[in-house]
Amino acid sequence: MIVALAAGAAVAGLVAFLAFTETGKKTTKKWKVKGKKVKDKAESIITDARKKFDDLREEFVSEYKNNDLVNEQYQE
Repeated sequence: MIVALAAGAAVAGLVAFLAFTETGKKTTKKWKVKGKKVKDKAESIITDARKKFDDLREEFVSEYKNNDLVNEQYQE
């Protein structure tokens, strides 16, 4: 029980530090800026990956259709 109370007090102290001191506010702002940059990079990577996957899928489908046409010609 004492450990839980100590942990709660530590978290409350950290939140108070980040919310009410100038140093905490600057630190929080830096984290937000870095987080936005990371989020933007991640979105860019995901968008590129989706486009490449769609292109690969289209290529696979077109190759599969072409193979079906070739196979039909040989069967006739």
